[in-house]
Amino acid sequence: MTPMGKPKPGTQKSYRYYHSTQDQKVKAGTSGLPMLPALEIESAVLEQVKRILRSNEITSDVLKALKKLNNPVTKHLDEYQVSNLMANVEKAWDALYPVEQHRIMHLIVQRVVISPTRLDVTFHPSGIANLVIEVAQKPIEEKCA
Repeated sequence: MTPMGKPKPGTQKSYRYYHSTQDQKVKAGTSGLPMLPALEIESAVLEQVKRILRSNEITSDVLKALKKLNNPVTKHLDEYQVSNLMANVEKAWDALYPVEQHRIMHLIVQRVVISPTRLDVTFHPSGIANLVIEVAQKPIEEKCA
């Protein structure tokens, strides 16, 4: 789906929604999906990202990715510490500026596919590991300041 926006009549506000790329390229109605409000789609994707960050199953995969990235800041981390760093991102999410939230989502999420029955989110292979590296570096940067 492609993000789109159009101004609300008589106001300065813009209504954001997602429109099926297939409907745009082939023929309206081909995908079987209506135009969907952007806020609903983005909220569903965010909930899936938060669920992944809370997941114990992903922690070992993130730890393996961190070892491959061989970053000196994170090479000493164990599964428990990685899990805590991922939880810190979720806890701090609402306090982040929208621009930072947007950047983090682009760091983690590679692709979102919407069909009439499901929403599939594909993550960047090392996106969460790179996010953990950033979170792990924050205390060091704050100490230096």
